[in-house]
Amino acid sequence: MSRLPSLIFAALLLAPAASLHAAGLTNLRCEYRENPLGIDVPKPRLSWGIANPQSEISNLKSQITRSVVQTAYQVLVASIRKATYGAADGGGGAVMKLQASLVEPSRRIQELKVVKVNEPRPGCWTFDLGQNMVGCSSAALNQLYSNIIWGQKGNYLEIPTDCPQRDERMGWTGDTQFFAPTGAYNFDVAAFFTRWLTTCEDNQYADGTFPHVVPDIMGGGGSTAWGDAALLCTYNIYRSYGDTRIVADRFAALERYMQWLATKTNNGISSVGGFGDWLNAGGGAKSEAIDTAYHAYLAQIMSEMARAIGRKDDAARYAKRHKEVKAAFVREFLQADGSLKECSQTGYALAFSMNLLPADMREKAAAKFVDEIKRFGWHLATGMTEGGNILVKVKGVKFLRMENNAAVYAVGSGTYQFQSALTKTVK
Repeated sequence: MSRLPSLIFAALLLAPAASLHAAGLTNLRCEYRENPLGIDVPKPRLSWGIANPQSEISNLKSQITRSVVQTAYQVLVASIRKATYGAADGGGGAVMKLQASLVEPSRRIQELKVVKVNEPRPGCWTFDLGQNMVGCSSAALNQLYSNIIWGQKGNYLEIPTDCPQRDERMGWTGDTQFFAPTGAYNFDVAAFFTRWLTTCEDNQYADGTFPHVVPDIMGGGGSTAWGDAALLCTYNIYRSYGDTRIVADRFAALERYMQWLATKTNNGISSVGGFGDWLNAGGGAKSEAIDTAYHAYLAQIMSEMARAIGRKDDAARYAKRHKEVKAAFVREFLQADGSLKECSQTGYALAFSMNLLPADMREKAAAKFVDEIKRFGWHLATGMTEGGNILVKVKGVKFLRMENNAAVYAVGSGTYQFQSALTKTVK
């Protein structure tokens, strides 16, 4: 592992004399850390902010000015702090120079009135605790979201673990990819996942599969939704932050996995196996349906990521693969009446959320989806593999009952209904 020397910054703003005293630099970081002792990446990310102490928002946490624009910079690297001395007066060393100019503020920040979490009024509303927290009129659901936040704090310490409260505490890949979009919404996890995905690549097996657990302390891999985590997390972190480097740095490793997945596919139908729809309550799906649905989706996101990093030929190749696997899913599992062969809620949730159904069959399939929800007394009966994808609005579904649902039961609730909780209309 190569190590780069510590990056030691000195800064000088170049601006009109009248404004020079009003602006400065703040939060100088390398790989999201201040004054790191060593960096083990070949192209470290450097970041900083421009602070304006005289700004009307100077008392806010960010202290990032809205009236100074950076037009140039220079970064030099020194292995010892001594080399930065005398930089401002021509003595040599590591200097960052910024050209600043004054412009009209592009945004105005206002402090919003604080609203109590348990304000008793109908409908949902939002409030900001620095974590994009969402509140509604149900105290139990507010507590559930608070539990989610604290669950993430307990599990996102050094690696993403499955649980912080018992002896297992391992980096189960399936658990990680199911929660990754939520984790990125709640907190800044770019550096956290960059590091963990590097470990995934380090632990990748010779055949291209990824372990069930990363770091790989138990052996075994190659399971739908768990083995797919390196691809899904890379995609979700790229989508959350728009940083294509996380894709480019490990695209070759992701391709090795897709090559292995092709060996588990016959005539478009994948048979990977593994944990299936783990912990489902009777509303799961046939293993091959889950495997094939995930395969189609992986091909789709690989095509999107390839385009993002300028690999047009690879993007076209994966787009063709997605089309072929999607067609195989329809041929093998979709029936003339809109039902999915040997599938319950999980199969429909994956088919709708992964866009696997022809437009002229969606209404029929939606009716069958409603039947599966109704069959369980309007309860969710999916397992982990469905991964939250049941949040689609299906014509005919008025509410979902949450009594005895594990998530809400954990905060001591009785019976709760999500009135029109499903968000994507299916006609």
